[in-house]
Order: sequence, then C-alpha cells, then structure tokens
Amino acid sequence: MNQKEFEATVKSARQAALNVCHSYGMDEDQSEDIAQDTMLKLWTIHQKLPADKPVEGLAAVVSRHLVIDLLRQQRKTVPIDTQQLIADTRILPDARAEIADNEAWLEKRMQSLPSTEYQVLHLRQVEGKDNDEIARLLGVSPNSVATLLSRARKRLLNDMKRRMRQ
Repeated sequence: MNQKEFEATVKSARQAALNVCHSYGMDEDQSEDIAQDTMLKLWTIHQKLPADKPVEGLAAVVSRHLVIDLLRQQRKTVPIDTQQLIADTRILPDARAEIADNEAWLEKRMQSLPSTEYQVLHLRQVEGKDNDEIARLLGVSPNSVATLLSRARKRLLNDMKRRMRQ
C-alpha cells in the first residue's frame, strides 16, 4: 500500500480504532491517544499492507491490544492495611486475633520462599512495579519475572489450601 492509498483509508481506520476504545469504556482522551498510537503503528507497516484489503480490521485489532495493555498497566493491587484492621475497635477481638495470626502466618510463608521469588513477589505486590521494571532491577528477563512471580504465588496458594484443610 502506498502513501496515497494509506491516506485514503486513514479516516475509516481511525474511526474503527476509536470504536474499539469506546467499546472498552475508555474516555475521550485515552481513546484519542490509542487511536493515534494505532495509526502510527499502521503507518510504520503501511508499505507491507495489501492495497486490496481494508485496514479497518487491522486497526481494530491493534487498538484492542493497546487498550488491553493500558488496562493491565492501570490495574494495581491495593494492599490491605492489616495493622489498621487490627487497631479498628469495631472489629471483635477474636477477629482481630485471627487477622493478626493470618498476617504473621503469611509473612512467615513469604519469608520461606526462595529469595528471588520473594523479591519478585514483594516488588510486584507491595511496591506495585511491573514486570519490566522488576526485570531491570533484578537483571533478569521479563519472562523470568513472570515465571518467578507465578511460582511464588502458586507456592503461597498451595500453602494456604493446606492450611485451610487442617
């Protein structure tokens, strides 16, 4: 697809990208940013695109992937302040004791994880860093971070399941 052919399809492709953004509930500014990023990505490959096929579908797919990436970046886990829960006078004393016991147990289990798994889990859950940041900090690949994080979570989940059965 040459430049003139690409320019002729830009408006409809951009609209397709905006429609995808709106279907995911993005606000107007985010939609515009994603549509612009979509068009930039399409421009970088415009010479490889066939002239006889519409680019609206490709624009929709690219924008959907960008929206999903943005939503994943925005999703942050909010740690529960268990010390505040324990100090809350509205919570019954036995519930406070249970919360404190659970927190101590979880901290002990986390400390028993292999050091790299513990570091990855701490950086992700407590400090809210993403896989790329963690990979840079620890000097490993982002795939390794994902694997280590998965292993740590799985170990803790299995430990919790065993504890619940007792």
